[in-house]
Amino acid sequence: MESKKILTAASRYQKFFREYGVNPVKHSADGFCSSREWALEHAHWMVNEIPQFLYKERREKAMRWLCFVQGILWMARLQTIDQLKEDNRSD
Repeated sequence: MESKKILTAASRYQKFFREYGVNPVKHSADGFCSSREWALEHAHWMVNEIPQFLYKERREKAMRWLCFVQGILWMARLQTIDQLKEDNRSD
């Protein structure tokens, strides 16, 4: 994925989380997810961090985080696989 496409998808998910009423919260990485809300909060925090990775030329890390966020959105039943694939397609 090109950096521009990563930013576009990240922006879409930031907007989605805000509209859904999810606050961005960095949760501890040494434990297990305790709830759906916990996972969505952490995903919102993660998606807010993605632009910094691109700025630091760490595109592969940005892509990994984006994919993780997409997995959470799918598991939370908020986005379908087809919707998420569309966000990753080349223009």
